[in-house]
Amino acid sequence: MEDQFQDPGMCQIHNRPFECYSLDENCLICPSCLMFGPYQGNKVCRIEEAAKKLRAKLSEAKDQNILQYERTENILLDIRHTKIECEEKKAQIMKEVELTFSNVIKVLKQRKEDVISELVDHFNQQIESVYEQESKWVEKQETGSELANLLKEENDLVLIQKSNLILKGIESLKESQQYKQVKILNTLDTNFKASKLDSSIKEFLRDLEKFVVKGEVITIQYKC
Repeated sequence: MEDQFQDPGMCQIHNRPFECYSLDENCLICPSCLMFGPYQGNKVCRIEEAAKKLRAKLSEAKDQNILQYERTENILLDIRHTKIECEEKKAQIMKEVELTFSNVIKVLKQRKEDVISELVDHFNQQIESVYEQESKWVEKQETGSELANLLKEENDLVLIQKSNLILKGIESLKESQQYKQVKILNTLDTNFKASKLDSSIKEFLRDLEKFVVKGEVITIQYKC
């Protein structure tokens, strides 16, 4: 046994052979390490004694069956099974997240299209009614200009030929001024109204289908 320690090696710091074993740091040290270096004050023993203690610990571990391959293998199997379960659960949850948000985005996208379609119809109807009055008064304006030009006409025959235009035009221009109005949306209600404080995803998606509705409607009055 002693032959094993004839050349324990040299200390790289002090360039002296290792002569003892530090029980505090579990490593070989030289005398300079013990007296002046970082291991000063450490509990030490001879190298042969340290080896003897290590063999005793190994024998004790063997007697306790903690060195058996099967023991660590069983533990590793359980650890690896748990790791697989974690990975599978992670994949399942990530898939659920993707599906949930995909459904939310799909419903929101459809709701956006529905709201836009409804609002476009609303404004187009009101704008169309204003366009009708605009067309009517553009026609009156053109009629007034044409009648004003006919007033300068010296040829009686021309006036007779235009009599229908003249009479209808005058009646049209005599029509009394009226007031019309349009009712247009002034605000949107963008508050999210949940049917329940604690909703399931299905209930939440149903509530999203009613998200963003018409708010205040104002009346604009104009002459025509």
